[in-house]
Amino acid sequence: MNIPFHPEHAFAQAEVHARPFPVVRAPLRVSHLAFLTGEGTPEDHHPQLPVLALLCAALHIAPPLKAGVRFFEGSNGRVTLRWHRHTEFCSLTIFCSGPFDQPFDQTALDEIPVAMQSNLGGLVVAACHIALQQEPNPPADVERTQKTFDGHPLIGSEVVEANAVLWTDLRPRDSDGFTRFLIQNRTLSDARAGRLIQRIVELETYRLLALLALKPARLALPKLAGVDDRLGQIIEELAQVDDLPGERRSLKQLAHLAREVQHIRATTDYRCRAAIAYQELVDRRLTELRETQITGVQTLAEFLERRMRPAIRTCVSVSARIDRLSERIDHASDMLRTRIELTIEEHNQDLLTSMNRRADAQLRLQKTVEGLSVAAITYYVLGLGKYLLGGMKEAGIETDPELVLAIALPIILSIIWYAVRRRHSRLDQDGDPN
Repeated sequence: MNIPFHPEHAFAQAEVHARPFPVVRAPLRVSHLAFLTGEGTPEDHHPQLPVLALLCAALHIAPPLKAGVRFFEGSNGRVTLRWHRHTEFCSLTIFCSGPFDQPFDQTALDEIPVAMQSNLGGLVVAACHIALQQEPNPPADVERTQKTFDGHPLIGSEVVEANAVLWTDLRPRDSDGFTRFLIQNRTLSDARAGRLIQRIVELETYRLLALLALKPARLALPKLAGVDDRLGQIIEELAQVDDLPGERRSLKQLAHLAREVQHIRATTDYRCRAAIAYQELVDRRLTELRETQITGVQTLAEFLERRMRPAIRTCVSVSARIDRLSERIDHASDMLRTRIELTIEEHNQDLLTSMNRRADAQLRLQKTVEGLSVAAITYYVLGLGKYLLGGMKEAGIETDPELVLAIALPIILSIIWYAVRRRHSRLDQDGDPN
């Protein structure tokens, strides 16, 4: 069929099946690591891809066939590798099937050569070991299970409609930094057991990624308090500032505070908002576990609610406080800019009034000069006329120069005055009539 599909149709279809849940069978040991790589890592030259190829070679697993893969799963029959690239981190999960006596005496990570364990491709942000046992009727013996976790207080519950029991203490071991989870499977199928393991590793990864924001959020709190105090002082001082230099000085102080808040936002806001998003994923994974409480044991949801929620509230508070401070600084800056503009307008109005007074004075001076110029021009014209009459008398034409000049004086004066006024009238019509 020659049906034209959208160019991204195949990509959208493949994305739904890009991250399948593992299918596992007890007994099984799992080691999971999450590496913080950031969002700007290249697609085709990801720093973990060479490490993944070396791991595959060491475990005799066929490596990825193409560059730029975001998900890979390979197995040699006993050991399975799952590598997945996420937005800002990559996860490596190692599954090792086979019986074991003690859940954590040996781990799936031990299948990787020791020389490679210290160079798996980045800084580890989350790491856990999981042991899956098949126990149709596991005894509710908290003390015996507690020995598996070195005597630490246990967190546990029946999960997935009581088809399995989950135990942990959420404490990283001093020896390797890994936390531990023990799953006692009652009646879960291989596929459901794989989904349970996937939810546990995601829960562990997301909760630690969420808590990465707590330290920068706490460091930002005193800085924000200092900015808040200085902003309050500037706003109080604005009521006493009534001159343009003082207003400009206050505006510079507000601009400095705005830069400081933006610097705090740049160092904390991304992680705080990411923490909120990761917390939502943690809540969703906890819901998917469908826990049932074991008598006398705190559930995973109860433990995380008490321990994680205050940290996330701190991140939410810091993010909201940054937004509020930015808004307050913007409002104060806008108000101050308005005041400065009004002050400048008043100064401009005073300047225009002064210019109008100068123009009026120049106009009066010009009119005075015009009167003098009319008299001067009349005087020069009469002087020329006097020479003309003197020449006529010398030529034999009898005239009385004094009488002629006396009669011509008002006529010449009127003509010159009329000509000057008419000229100014034309100039006024060609220019601004106001």
